Amino acid sequence: MKKYLILIFAIFSSTLIIAGTDGTIRGKVTDIDGMSLPGANIIIPELGIGAAADMDGNYILLNVPVGQYDVTVQMIGYQKQTMKSITVTMDQSLWLNFKLPEAVVEGDEVEVLGTRPLVEKGTTSKKVTVSKETIKALPIRDLSELYTLQSGVIKIDSKTKSIPGHQDRGLEEIHVRGGRTGEVAYMMDGMYVRNPIHGGKGSGTRLNLFAIREFDWQPGGFNAEYGDALAAVSNWHTSTGRDEIEYHFKYETSKVGAMINSAAGRELSTENYDLLRGYDDYNIGLGGPILGIPKLNFWISGQYTNEDNYEVYKFDDNIYRGKKFFLNQLTPQELDTIAMNQKALVYPWDDIAGFRGFGFSKTWDVFAKLSYKILNNLKINSTYWQVANHMQSFSSRYTYWDEGKNELFRDTYRYTVSLNHSLTPRTFYTLRYARFIQDTFIGVRQRDNDGDGYPNWFEWRNKAGYKDMSDPNNPYVVPYLIGEDGDTIRYTNVDPVSGWYHGATPGLYSWEMAENFEDRNGNGIYDPGIDFFDKNIHDVDNSGDWTGPEMIKELYFRDGSYWLEPEMYESYVNFQDYESIWHEWENVPGYYMIPINTSFIPGSPNPYYYMPDLATGVGWDEGFVFGGHDYIYSDSRAETNEYRFDITSQLTDKWKLRVGIDWKSHRLNFYEVAEPWLGAAAYTASFAEYWQDTGPDSLVLG
Repeated sequence: MKKYLILIFAIFSSTLIIAGTDGTIRGKVTDIDGMSLPGANIIIPELGIGAAADMDGNYILLNVPVGQYDVTVQMIGYQKQTMKSITVTMDQSLWLNFKLPEAVVEGDEVEVLGTRPLVEKGTTSKKVTVSKETIKALPIRDLSELYTLQSGVIKIDSKTKSIPGHQDRGLEEIHVRGGRTGEVAYMMDGMYVRNPIHGGKGSGTRLNLFAIREFDWQPGGFNAEYGDALAAVSNWHTSTGRDEIEYHFKYETSKVGAMINSAAGRELSTENYDLLRGYDDYNIGLGGPILGIPKLNFWISGQYTNEDNYEVYKFDDNIYRGKKFFLNQLTPQELDTIAMNQKALVYPWDDIAGFRGFGFSKTWDVFAKLSYKILNNLKINSTYWQVANHMQSFSSRYTYWDEGKNELFRDTYRYTVSLNHSLTPRTFYTLRYARFIQDTFIGVRQRDNDGDGYPNWFEWRNKAGYKDMSDPNNPYVVPYLIGEDGDTIRYTNVDPVSGWYHGATPGLYSWEMAENFEDRNGNGIYDPGIDFFDKNIHDVDNSGDWTGPEMIKELYFRDGSYWLEPEMYESYVNFQDYESIWHEWENVPGYYMIPINTSFIPGSPNPYYYMPDLATGVGWDEGFVFGGHDYIYSDSRAETNEYRFDITSQLTDKWKLRVGIDWKSHRLNFYEVAEPWLGAAAYTASFAEYWQDTGPDSLVLG
């Protein structure tokens, strides 16, 4: 579906707080006796812009990009004066008054270090501005941590107090003064950064620290221009290359702590937290002029963060010890160990003490900007930003086995171009365009543990003779059925739900157009030399050979694996706790017994004390799983195009006018299934511009 939003705003202000990505410098130039100095020149050398004082000595500089600059004032017969490191803040006017003494010696110059006033005159609402120097000095790893430093802000971190489902989706929420995350406007250089499906925060919207020139945060009291915001406005002003080459590098790692722990004798990963954590973070930035092309500057910066384990927890020493399976008569030592385990109330799989790691997270982002000053009053900027995140979060359900746990891929792309043109010293306009794309995929890898050509999901779904399911860890056990005569074996090679068949490219298939044949071995697929295919009867399309099923959709391939479609998901409920023990014993070749809890026999050895009691049917249920798949499948794309035009004019010394238009369009494709193994009863959410058949039945979903 497409969504359009057009916002027209007209703002008159006597306090000069006008929304945008620029600020204003104004003030008065006098001599030391307070007499006005008309005609004095006020210049910002780095930007190449300036103004002249009027008859009363007043001046005003509009359209000044946020950042730190030196401001110089000079007039013939007076000392040249430079105010150093002046900070220009978005939507605010900075008052700089100069008093110039007469020049005793020609060329005299006075330098004054600029300071920010303790009270901003004319400011009617709270606004926080953080410079790039402050950002570099703060002990933060990424820009999102800046929000938690602001008063009235609560960050709902997916690693701790996560909203249900947010951790699997890599989402975080920022609540400002009671307002929810959807009420915060996240912007970059004055243009929105927001996924209409998942919101503005999360693993795929990280911007590296060196890409930030200034961070502005305004909780309430903002102008009508921000029609999407109710709680707060956040604006990231990105770095721009200057006239001199500059570079930055920052590296953080847990390896130092790991080496210290190892030197102290804690060499095992279960003893060495930092080793298990495996944290590495690289930040690099480079900018400056492009040689050979005057007035063309560049900036490029990036960040790569790797966490070998998304979460690290410490487990106590109360663990299971000794053997887990008993096929022979128990020894006295084994009996003592079993009694100890039963008293400790531990399951067989709870056999590791110390630190254990879960999941992983890998994120990289790159930001690039080109700035070209065509004329002193005409500038153009173009940016590119890309983020790639791959992560697997932690769930207590998968504490001891995680092959069926979801993984998340989120890819973000953003392109912008802006044109800034000063028509007169008191009037300028800005034309901007931004394209924001975010792809999100949440799914489970297809695995074939035993390499027999039958994926795990296929073997879990189909019987192996009298066993409830085949064994995905034994290549000598494959799905098959026993004929009515009790002697004939028919191998199961076709899945009726997904349409996939053994030997085919992983994907979804439709068998509606497949030609018939005489299936003599009963495996569901045509085997030349075994099955019978009569060209005169079965060859419908006259191809001269059997035409098989049609592939509807090939499985998504990424990170070296295929990723399952919902039609292939198997419920994890069938593999919880002691049920997994049943499945393991069932697949022991030549063994037809299952472990039982013998607590109903007084004085009898009970090595399987955790299994259901035969008298009550009650077993130890802790919710741990050892098979099946996670509960959610999700695939989405959000595309946002935004066009923005505004024109600003200083009408009088007290009145400024800004009028503009903002137009957004959203193209959204979203498909999500919860508990896919329920089939038609599964919860399915989908919306898109167009319907696309994704199932083997050739029917449109929706």
